[in-house]
Amino acid sequence: MGGLTHSKLDRAVVARYFSFLIISQLIIFTLIGVIFSMFSFYKLCCAASQSLPDSVHQIVIQIGKKASFKDILANLHGTSIG
Repeated sequence: MGGLTHSKLDRAVVARYFSFLIISQLIIFTLIGVIFSMFSFYKLCCAASQSLPDSVHQIVIQIGKKASFKDILANLHGTSIG
């Protein structure tokens, strides 16, 4: 059984360490979740590309080519992409 500490410095260090761990783990697991969902969405789109509407298929292709949001919107409105 550990001894109780009553030092303000000990409590401050533990509080900062605890908050650091909570924030860092939240960020890490959030990024892992986002990356996992992106890959699963991409895999779903590639596997079901024939059942998707043509516009969605074109958007997925443009995202794969790293087209800008402005170019994707321009293509949706019928303007050609340069």
